[in-house]
Amino acid sequence: MKDFCKKVDVFFGCDPTVLPKREGVAKAWKPIKGMCGNTTPEAVLPFGKMSCCSYSGAYPTGYGNCRVNSCRPIKPMYPFHRFCGFTHVRPSGTG
Repeated sequence: MKDFCKKVDVFFGCDPTVLPKREGVAKAWKPIKGMCGNTTPEAVLPFGKMSCCSYSGAYPTGYGNCRVNSCRPIKPMYPFHRFCGFTHVRPSGTG
């Protein structure tokens, strides 16, 4: 039996996004804000009824180390990684 868990990055979508160089039509596009992931690596019960994840107060989900941003590059909130506690009911994602 194959172990597919080794291929999963649970932190994907949690940090600033590194995109490939824009080409063609996309070269003219200007991002409105710094590209930052909107998810947290929290453990969640089915249907999102309860979650548990560390809390740092960072943008946009309270997890991580990104400041609120409206431009690039995204600046770190702290000079090091830290957390203040845990949260149990918090949305994760863009919608």
